Amino acid sequence: MASRRKKISVRGLLIFFLVLAIFVIHSIGVKRIIGEISKANPYLVLCAFLALLSAHILNTVRWRLFLKPKVLKFPKLFLLTLAGAFITLITPSGGVGGEAVRGYYVSKVEKRSLTDSISVALIEKLFYGELLMIPVIIYSFIYIGSQIKVPIEIKAAFVSLIILISLVVAIALFLKHNLMGMRKLVEKTILTIYKMKYFKKRFKNFKSFQEKIHTSVNKFFLYITESIKEKRLLGSALLLGSTSIFMFYFSFYLIFLALDYPISISYLIVAISMAKLISLLSLLPGGVGLTESALFALFIALAIDPVIGVSVIIIQRAMYYLLGIVAGYSALAYLGLTHEKFE
Repeated sequence: MASRRKKISVRGLLIFFLVLAIFVIHSIGVKRIIGEISKANPYLVLCAFLALLSAHILNTVRWRLFLKPKVLKFPKLFLLTLAGAFITLITPSGGVGGEAVRGYYVSKVEKRSLTDSISVALIEKLFYGELLMIPVIIYSFIYIGSQIKVPIEIKAAFVSLIILISLVVAIALFLKHNLMGMRKLVEKTILTIYKMKYFKKRFKNFKSFQEKIHTSVNKFFLYITESIKEKRLLGSALLLGSTSIFMFYFSFYLIFLALDYPISISYLIVAISMAKLISLLSLLPGGVGLTESALFALFIALAIDPVIGVSVIIIQRAMYYLLGIVAGYSALAYLGLTHEKFE
């Protein structure tokens, strides 16, 4: 019943965002948008696509740093990165999701445990990818609060969010010093998870489930500790992660240049960062609909020409989904067709 309701909710949201997109495009004018896109400099559009592609390549290089021994060749790892991007796009929110696929294939080839392989994929994606966005998001909050004239209600919402994040950090620090309280919280969380039918069927009793969680968590934090200790690995991973994020932002900038529309770097950082943050709250696969809506709303709030804003979103998201869905699904299908190599 719950699954059916979720499907209805997802379909309802998809229809809502589709209608919203049609309304926005119709209001601005289909001919105006097509005319603007047709005038785009093809060389700069190609450069934007290559910038987006290079972000995936850099992510693959970063991931390869953590794989020891390096059994898989780079081309295969790149295909797995694209396949992971596809899985991320078909899972709720605009964050992680494809790490399980990457971890699964690596575990097959390198004959290591699935837990180890997924842990490596998660660590390199979260700690050297997604979390590097935090300074940029903080900058965006500060910029919005100090430079952009927005309604007091919106500023209040931003302040509330910052306070909420601060409270979460404060609670985490408190629990760190209050080991008994932290232990009780963790045990309660594990017990709640175990009550789900899927885990009850898979594990004989709560103790075996608890031991599995304990082992997996220990391995996960062991990998984090080891990666931090290796200064060269840490520096390389941070550099690659930062460059990958830069190339993603740069793809937007190049599209604005292709449309011969100068844009402030700060405006671009704020719009993309806040849209990415908002997309994490989405129930829809890959944050589709909400990401684009947030981007358009932020472009309008930053006084960017609506025609240009929509044109940029259409071009960039077409590239993004081309790599994530078309190339990603093709990579996944190819890996599936040759699955006997991983047996």
